[in-house]
Amino acid sequence: MAAILGGSLVVAGLSGVDPHKLSAGSIALSVLAICYALFVLARSRARFDRISAKLDAIIADTSGGTAEALRTTSDQNDPAARLPLRKGSTMSRKRDETGIALARPAASRPDDRYTATARLFHWTVVALIVAQFAIAWTMPDIGRNTSPTGLVGWHLSIGATILVIALARLGWRMLHPAPPAPSDLPVILAHTSRLTHAGLYLLLIALPIMGWANANARGWDVSLFGAIPLPRLVPTGAAFGRSMGDVHATTAIILLVLIGLHVVGALYHALILRDRTLQRML
Repeated sequence: MAAILGGSLVVAGLSGVDPHKLSAGSIALSVLAICYALFVLARSRARFDRISAKLDAIIADTSGGTAEALRTTSDQNDPAARLPLRKGSTMSRKRDETGIALARPAASRPDDRYTATARLFHWTVVALIVAQFAIAWTMPDIGRNTSPTGLVGWHLSIGATILVIALARLGWRMLHPAPPAPSDLPVILAHTSRLTHAGLYLLLIALPIMGWANANARGWDVSLFGAIPLPRLVPTGAAFGRSMGDVHATTAIILLVLIGLHVVGALYHALILRDRTLQRML
């Protein structure tokens, strides 16, 4: 859904249409574009898998017989290879460089998930962003006589909450690095992932600060969780704070685009690459 809304907002921004007045046609066009992109990626992946399977079959046919014969001969000459393992043992037999069979503990896959705290931060921010954009989409337009009550007040409070959690999440990330990406991930995808994550962190912090400054310039107070008042960033009537209103709206559209890229990337890993990238955050 974030990808669909992000694509729709891009179409609206490029065509000069008010994002609040998006038509069903533009949203449908964004849905079709995203579905077509995923379809093309899936076909490319399937074609690559078929070629790879054919090459593996050819290699197996040409070398499998010879390798099996050598392995059988070696096991017959190696008494250690015929030693039985105890029932229930987790030992697996491997060979060293000299060809002698050795019994070693079976390697267990390390836990490659994010920490529980990181996952909690992630999904809390996701829930708050969904609520924030839903409120921003439905609340009245802010003008000179607008009062910071109702949906506008909720928008300010949730924005401050997102700022605090985003800062806490960034601090946690610096102290607890993310698990390594899959070793076979293409370089271009790895760079795109890092840039997208950096952009998300930057905008999740900058966007609430812009809204905070704009609210102060209008003479409004901003509070955390609706109870803890926050200091003023700019005085009432400050030109800088007022100019942040338009910048805030444009930056929100950019954030939606990045969220859309993030969602599409997660789906690409889960449905096409079929690795554990998405599971690491679940």
